[in-house]
Amino acid sequence: MGNTRVKRRIRKGKLLIFASDFSSREREKFIRMARRLGIPYIVLELTMDDLGRVLSRRPVGVLLITDENMVRGFLGN
Repeated sequence: MGNTRVKRRIRKGKLLIFASDFSSREREKFIRMARRLGIPYIVLELTMDDLGRVLSRRPVGVLLITDENMVRGFLGN
């Protein structure tokens, strides 16, 4: 999911995931939004290329999860 799509849909988000090499400036913008909306976030040890490969896509820097069951899987809750 691209940055613009994440920004448009962030209010529906349940978890925000960042690749380790995602732009720190952009990451901080998203983190501020997430905190304001009460959305948890994690920074993976995967690079953008790695995360894109896992998702069978091109490089991915930020990913918004909107499904509560997927969030439980990621966070183990």
